[in-house]
Amino acid sequence: MSTPTPATATRQMEAITEPSRFDILCGHDKACYDNDGNGLYRSVIEKFSRQYAEALTRHDKTSVSFEVYSCLKRSTCRFLKYNKSIRGWEEMSSVAARDKICRALRFVSYD
Repeated sequence: MSTPTPATATRQMEAITEPSRFDILCGHDKACYDNDGNGLYRSVIEKFSRQYAEALTRHDKTSVSFEVYSCLKRSTCRFLKYNKSIRGWEEMSSVAARDKICRALRFVSYD
């Protein structure tokens, strides 16, 4: 049995059966893309993309990703990932959420 790494770990909680409209749903289907929280997420990523691209050090880039995470959490967003085994959504750890943010910022900054 493998131990979850911090980047993939989720908090052990009861399944969230009904995400709120401002939750950020991790997935590749249309329902995730169309969710209001995911739209907010994309706009915040776009807002911080220049700052991330201009950051010179890894520490600076980490600071930008933490700023994005804090901004979204203040907006009552949760990062949720669907777990088939419990048939519901689970909140991702802050480390996993910031990892997702960093990937999105790198992707946008390369465009």
